[in-house]
Amino acid sequence: DIIPGISVLVLPGHSSGLQGIVVDTESGGYVITGDLVPLWENWSSVPKIPNGSLEDLDTILKSYAKLEEKIGNRKILPGHDPKVFDQEIYQ
Repeated sequence: DIIPGISVLVLPGHSSGLQGIVVDTESGGYVITGDLVPLWENWSSVPKIPNGSLEDLDTILKSYAKLEEKIGNRKILPGHDPKVFDQEIYQ
């Protein structure tokens, strides 16, 4: 935890030190995934599609499983999807 409502998840695989940021708000929560999940399609597809630029496939798949376990009802905010900017404010 950084402060109440903001914490860090270690999510290696794309790179060894990659972290995601968990932000909980009064109206819901979000996980900013950085390069682990570059596009919404990577996360929403079945099966999930790992980032094509990766350090270790086994590790990235473990990070996907960890993220899925920890996400709860939070929403994913991918690291490179321009659709993230379709919504001006996330709260």
